[in-house]
Amino acid sequence: MKELSQSHDVLVFDNRAVGQTKDNKFSDLTIESMAGDTAALAKKLSLKNPHIIGQSMGGAIAQVVAAKHSNYIDRVCIMNAPIKWQSYVLCGLKALHLSYKEGATFENLFQANLAWVFSGTFIGNKAKVEALKHDLQNISHTQSIKDQARQFAALEKYNGASYLKLINSPTLVI
Repeated sequence: MKELSQSHDVLVFDNRAVGQTKDNKFSDLTIESMAGDTAALAKKLSLKNPHIIGQSMGGAIAQVVAAKHSNYIDRVCIMNAPIKWQSYVLCGLKALHLSYKEGATFENLFQANLAWVFSGTFIGNKAKVEALKHDLQNISHTQSIKDQARQFAALEKYNGASYLKLINSPTLVI
């Protein structure tokens, strides 16, 4: 972020059901609705031809933004996001969600998530792991179990295959 913000204006925001966002807690979440939120925010802020970067679920959101709003955005970067989540990934995420729901300790959830999210190189760097743990333990607005379930349901339902052919913007896939 520090390096990117030296040459670009950077906007980082929480999508629905994360952080301080307000939404209808009883409505289903979809990747498409969150993509619409992203495009609406960019338009509301009068961003001109923004570059959209998304990682994991954010990468799926970026796919939809690029497909449905390609005339408005400039470039897109999709990181660690498939067209459709495979069953083994969804199974692992569900197990983590159920552990959270059943009251697993922060330490157990943290250790279980490390291998899912980070490389062996990162995990081998004890200082970085401890810094990450510190940051996560000090998040002021944690996600509720209900909102985590809503986001998980959005991942389960998502299939972006039809969007790929609609993406006209220069796209980097990582």
